[in-house]
Amino acid sequence: MNLCQPMLVVIGPPGGAAAWSLDWLAAVLMLLAGVMIGMALARRHQQVGPRPQAHPSDPARSSMPAALGWSRRPSPITPPLPPRWLAVRADRPEPIWQALGLQRVVPCGWREGFSLAHEDKLFVSACVNSWVLVMGTSLPDPAEDVDVCFLWITNLSRRLGLVQFFSVNRLLNHHAWVWADRARIVRAYAWAGQTLWNQGRLTPAEFELGLMCLDYATPPPPRKPGQADPLILNTERVNRLAARWSVDPRVLESRTLRSSLGVVGEVSRWQLR
Repeated sequence: MNLCQPMLVVIGPPGGAAAWSLDWLAAVLMLLAGVMIGMALARRHQQVGPRPQAHPSDPARSSMPAALGWSRRPSPITPPLPPRWLAVRADRPEPIWQALGLQRVVPCGWREGFSLAHEDKLFVSACVNSWVLVMGTSLPDPAEDVDVCFLWITNLSRRLGLVQFFSVNRLLNHHAWVWADRARIVRAYAWAGQTLWNQGRLTPAEFELGLMCLDYATPPPPRKPGQADPLILNTERVNRLAARWSVDPRVLESRTLRSSLGVVGEVSRWQLR
């Protein structure tokens, strides 16, 4: 009998029967609360349903890029628009790259030419609807020296005839377009924080596209709330102006030119002055 007494003391509730009942009641309430929360979560999951998962055969539901093969018809990768380019009226490219003084000339496809146009080389395309395109960052930048650009285009037009020049800097919204014919500037406009060059009458294409061409020393007009920045619009529409004047460089994606070869070559800076 004396041996059982310590065991009863250990097993029995330390605070008496009332404390033991309160502990059990708290445990039961916590258990019921957990069950109710679990039932609520299960009911919500049934109402919402499982999240739809993307499937390789369903491009509309897949957020993975087409380059990973998740789309049945991956869109072709379009090279970026070159920062500066020429459109020369001609039926073959040889006289043009000769007039430019290109060195180490090698044949080059249109896609590779677009890529090299962003390097220190010039790409001369095949003939596109009686136009030959010349692209590359080595072409003069009006924002750096508009006088050099004027003299170079004039001299090139004296040798080649009808020459058009386009320049775009989408980061700074600098833009320029020039139309020269037999060493005469028909139309030119260049903007780089201010009007650098404004010569000739506004062409119908510029008017139809709504391009803003400011006079010298004239600041842009204040914008109304919700109105688009005209300088940004000018920059975005340079390629559309090129399409109306001559050729948009992006037409090099056309099927007829994918098998055509132009040339790529190096040119010295002094040759462009």
